[in-house]
Amino acid sequence: MFHKLIVAAAWACLAFIAYATLYSIGSRPVLAGGFFNVIERFGAYTVLGLFFHLAYPRHLTFVCIMVFGSAVTLAVFQNLVPDRDPRTLDAIEKLLGGTAGIVLGLITETGRPRRD
Repeated sequence: MFHKLIVAAAWACLAFIAYATLYSIGSRPVLAGGFFNVIERFGAYTVLGLFFHLAYPRHLTFVCIMVFGSAVTLAVFQNLVPDRDPRTLDAIEKLLGGTAGIVLGLITETGRPRRD
């Protein structure tokens, strides 16, 4: 049951990130401005990477494709939204956050017993 909850959380997190990335800037949820935007992007992808790794621990390739692929794909699609201004630095922050989440998942995996 817990595993299904983690899987649902991973996909819900991805859906929320897609919503926040692709909707107009006026309807986008914002915690704070300025430097905190960097923390928001990095933190969102850290959580995404962690959730996807916990949901699919034996499928690291799939996890990397989903996390890194969504960061790059959503950054490209952001060009289609008229009032959004995608930058390469934003995509790099998202990729670094995703990496941190996946690594955090790998670290937590070493400390817990496997269910076979």
